[in-house]
Amino acid sequence: MVVGVSDRSRRFHLVAVFVMSQETQPMFQAALLALRRLYFWISKQHLTVHYAMADGDKAQRNALAVVFGDNPHFRFLMCFFHVMKHIQERVKLLSSGVQARVLSEVYDLHFARSQAHYLEMLRVIWRRWMTDPTVIPFAHYFYGQWITGHFNTWQVFATPIGFASTNNPAETFNALLKRDYTLRRRLKMGTLLRELSACCQDQSSSTRAFEFAVCPAPTLARRVMEMVREHLLGVAEGQDIDT
Repeated sequence: MVVGVSDRSRRFHLVAVFVMSQETQPMFQAALLALRRLYFWISKQHLTVHYAMADGDKAQRNALAVVFGDNPHFRFLMCFFHVMKHIQERVKLLSSGVQARVLSEVYDLHFARSQAHYLEMLRVIWRRWMTDPTVIPFAHYFYGQWITGHFNTWQVFATPIGFASTNNPAETFNALLKRDYTLRRRLKMGTLLRELSACCQDQSSSTRAFEFAVCPAPTLARRVMEMVREHLLGVAEGQDIDT
């Protein structure tokens, strides 16, 4: 299991790597409790977590809630990439036009600027879905799984400003781990521990700064400038923007 934090430029910073025999709640809890103990031993401060993001694994979610749920402000965030992965599987039975509309509406919900805006959009979209007999089964699935279920915090407004709304930074690090250290092979335990140790040492010696200010990605800045040049985007200066 890989544990890390993302900064406000959405870059991943490794915190710990655990070798686990099973992906069960007791195993995840033991690993996270060990992390809390180590953090206190090093810093003499208690580890307080406000946000934790993962995919739709119940064992991970329950373990995070048990270990860090003593903080009343703790919130589990659902990776939006995995939300869409599941939804895209569910809409395959719909016609192509309805698929496109439903997916667009889910994206609109994801990018809602506030909970009030989200609830307002949800009411409109829900009424539209319930008037289409082909969409009703999907609507009931969506409501039970992503609106009232345990994994219902996948909206942008639920994520702190500037931080990632998916666990793609962690997935990118996993890809690096497989490419540069394990070489996509199953290694014997001794070899695996040596490679993971080398990875941790490399990450610890990295000079990459932890960004506390919101830093747009170069690709995003480039796309914004292209849209401005093509008069597809207006730039407001000296005006209050409703957020």
